[in-house]
This record gives sequence, C-alpha cells and structure tokens, in this order.
Amino acid sequence: MYAVALDTTGSPVMAEDVLQDIFLKIWLHRARLNQITHFKAYLFTATRNHIINLLKKEQRQSNALPEQLELAAGASEYDGEIYLMEKEYGALLQQAISRLPQRQAEAYRLIRLAGLKREVAAQQMGVSEDTTKSHLTQALRNIRAFCMAHLDCIIFLLLAHPFV
Repeated sequence: MYAVALDTTGSPVMAEDVLQDIFLKIWLHRARLNQITHFKAYLFTATRNHIINLLKKEQRQSNALPEQLELAAGASEYDGEIYLMEKEYGALLQQAISRLPQRQAEAYRLIRLAGLKREVAAQQMGVSEDTTKSHLTQALRNIRAFCMAHLDCIIFLLLAHPFV
C-alpha cells in the first residue's frame, strides 16, 4: 500500500499520511470489519480512493496555471488508461456472465443489461417474479465470486494504474 501511495503521490510524507488516514479509518470502523470478505482488496481500494480524493483536493486548492496545463497534457494518457481498464473489467464481466447457468444469465441480461423491471423480465422468462429475483440474486453472487477469484488480476491492474 505504501508503494502505491508513494508512486502515486510522489511524496514519502504524503504516502505516510495516506496510510495513517486509512488505518485510522479502519480502526474507527473496526466493528464493521467482519462484513469485509476480502480485506486485501478493501485495503487497496480504500488506499486508491483516498489518494484520488487527496489529489483532487490539492488540485482544487492550487490554481496555478502550469499545473493545469500539465494536467491537460496528461489527460489523453489518463483517458487511455481508463479506457483500457474499463475494457479489461468489461471482458472479466462478460466472462463471468458466460459461465452462469442459462436462467441466471437470462435474468441478469434482462434486468441489469436491458434495464427491464423484474415483472417484465419474469413475464418474458415465463416464471414468477420471485423466481426471477432468485435467479438474479444467484447470478450476482456467482459474478461476484468469479470476479473475486480473479482479484489478483484486478489488484495487479490497480497497482499498474493507480489513478484508476
């Protein structure tokens, strides 16, 4: 976490502050820790989000024109990284959906991708609304489990692209 914070902020002092803030938040909310199933992912996500918020805050406080020009020059590279990350996440999601049982995949596509209401999806599937809800719930669990099983890939991508 320190390496990510240091690489992203470029400042050892700021990286240490980030870690101290993260661990303080964890300590203050320690009662909720039992709800976190993948603590390593939680730490990296919390670190990344804290750094992004910190950098945004610093950027707002600094109105220097050279910094704005430098940021604008790096925007296309940043946009490209975001595009690649979204493409990678999209591919992972498609792979997870393709591994679902037929009814779960159908419920997921109709409700989450096509944006249909549960009642309409149930009618199209020829099942009750409760059955559709059950299929969707199980599909979401399976997708989440698949993505978490591939968490090492996601953490590697976050480390390689800490601003995303």
